[in-house]
Amino acid sequence: MTQAILRLCAALLLALTAVGCGEDDTTEETPPVSSVEGAVLLADFCGHFNELYCNASADCCSPLDQTHDSVDACIAANPCPTVLGDALVQDGVIAYDPELAGEYLRGLERDGAACEADAAEVGKLPFLEGTLGEGGDCSPFGDGLEVENPLRRKTCAPGLFCAIDADGITGACRPEADPAPPLKAIGETCDAEIDTCAGGFCDSAAGACAAKLAGGIACADDAACLSGRCVDPANPDADLCEGDGCTCAASADVVFCPAEPPAPPANPNYENITRLCIKAGGCGTCGSSKPTKLKWRVGHKLWECSINSIDKKEEKCCTPVRQDNPSSGFAGSGMSQFRINGTDNGLKVTKLSYRLGGTTYTDSSFYDADLGLGAKFEGCNWTFDNCGSFWVDTNGHGRCETVAYDYTDGDAWCID
Repeated sequence: MTQAILRLCAALLLALTAVGCGEDDTTEETPPVSSVEGAVLLADFCGHFNELYCNASADCCSPLDQTHDSVDACIAANPCPTVLGDALVQDGVIAYDPELAGEYLRGLERDGAACEADAAEVGKLPFLEGTLGEGGDCSPFGDGLEVENPLRRKTCAPGLFCAIDADGITGACRPEADPAPPLKAIGETCDAEIDTCAGGFCDSAAGACAAKLAGGIACADDAACLSGRCVDPANPDADLCEGDGCTCAASADVVFCPAEPPAPPANPNYENITRLCIKAGGCGTCGSSKPTKLKWRVGHKLWECSINSIDKKEEKCCTPVRQDNPSSGFAGSGMSQFRINGTDNGLKVTKLSYRLGGTTYTDSSFYDADLGLGAKFEGCNWTFDNCGSFWVDTNGHGRCETVAYDYTDGDAWCID
């Protein structure tokens, strides 16, 4: 099955209905939105979601794809995540938590009012989790399905993941090599190295989970900000802000979606790239003590370079050199690729960058075109998009030694 078909299947089965602004700049009078109190039953979720989401979209002019002339038209289009209507959720194979659903909706209301709701976060749905135990059948084509349902990959209980066999058809729930700890609530003590805070971030100075920060407030890293960007006010377009003086990007810069990296020129000459870079994740096992090879492919031409090792949270670059014999090791689909060839001791990649024409282009949001067939992606939403990282590993985090990234469309997948 080609990547395009995989993407289409995932989109048809699971995609959120996009909501956006009309071309008319006239501000619509938005009716008041009632706050959500307490737990929210599954049957009531979409009514709350549609009202909150559509009002926020009208107020902030979200740059999502579909156009609606009014809040009522948006609500009638039912942008509620379609995954909630899937039989796996309705029958409880994927459990729905009413308490967490209420917290999610209140967060959507709060962030929407500040015009800083993040479309990637909106799609993650932390109130859903699988229930199948170890050995449970999570086969994408399970239950006699003639059409693949990628949502079955989400049916494993916390601490387990869906290990897909090489045939791409059958799968079973297996233990995570490095299971993520439970989400922590705002106010709970936390360790920024290992804990994830529901709807917030781990404030290292306070040692506790805190609500994400609005634009202009001092920050230590991107995770602290509603906008997802901790920047140097004097140089807001820089990739990284370190030291004192960093502040969260203002809401005017980021509305409903993360800040986009600069778009490549209309007709780029990808043969002129001068640097390849990767950034490792922040967990204790996210770096690699062994060499990692970076490859850049344009058609049948190949450039490559290596970094000897990379620590957690570290970003490293190398200068690629044209290879005389590029045919070796280049089986697989796709003619435009950035490849990361790792080792068996694991490497979690959170950002890829390349330098072209004096400008650095980056991507830290990947589409899991592999759909679990080898590489392990993390942080994806329920449409397998907006993944925040992937593992290059054959020993405990998936079974993929080389991940290919198509720098023309953001797809990433395992090639061995």
